[in-house]
Amino acid sequence: MTDIREIEDLAVLFDDKDEVVSRCVDKRIIELGREVIPQLEELRRKSQDLDFKRLLSHRIFAYNAKFRILDLARLSSGKTALPFNLYEGSFLISSMLNPQIERSQFEDAFFQCAFEFRQEISSQRTAIENMGLFNHIFFHRLRFSICDQQITTEKNASIYETLRSRRGNPFTVAIIYMMMAEEAGLPLYPLCFQGGFIPAYVEKGRELFYANLFQNGEIFNESKLKDYMIEQGMSLDHARFLIRRNTVLLNIYLESLIYLYGNLEASRSLAIAQEALNALGGERFLETNDKQED
Repeated sequence: MTDIREIEDLAVLFDDKDEVVSRCVDKRIIELGREVIPQLEELRRKSQDLDFKRLLSHRIFAYNAKFRILDLARLSSGKTALPFNLYEGSFLISSMLNPQIERSQFEDAFFQCAFEFRQEISSQRTAIENMGLFNHIFFHRLRFSICDQQITTEKNASIYETLRSRRGNPFTVAIIYMMMAEEAGLPLYPLCFQGGFIPAYVEKGRELFYANLFQNGEIFNESKLKDYMIEQGMSLDHARFLIRRNTVLLNIYLESLIYLYGNLEASRSLAIAQEALNALGGERFLETNDKQED
């Protein structure tokens, strides 16, 4: 257990203007680990100094985000026993941006939905049958729907809030859709290209069909995919359109948050999302080649 006296001594230095002192304090807090968060929260609760309370709130938010980003980096590098999947990554990203989201809350919101799929998806059904059932549960029984297509509000960009309300922007609904497929055991993976991704059903190394999330998961074949890409001014080139592991969707989701926070001029959240993306390797999918070259 961390000595509370050391935490109190460090907290006194939070408003020190000396950058060397500030870096040393931050370094020591990070070394002490996540257990300092509840201790800082207790200091905040007991303090009668409103300015000190506000300072503690700011630092608690910043340290919580840092610890979650470190967890995300360890998870993606395989330096932890936890599986690196969409569920775990989504929880870490959600809680780094909102420290009020506890694991038990996120877990409850997720499994209230996931339970529906566990009961009905079966290996006895064909791929088409399972996907039809999956889409029916997701879009009609649970009533997930896409809104805020221009990506303008934080609420619709929150995975946790979307799990609760069943409404979110295209990226938030997409990552939840793929999370549920992962939980249900469906071999659904992102077919990634510069500008986004399309869910692809992959069996024995073959792409059997694709899902249109803007049309309630409508299933379509490669011929229709080629037509769709031509309409978007692109050709279906498998040298550039690659099936990736599901966790790259965390990169895409963070990119959408960076876009949102940049437009909202929310500098603190923007910096956190950028640092988290770097922790995952910094690979980007939503930027065009021209933008990347700039």
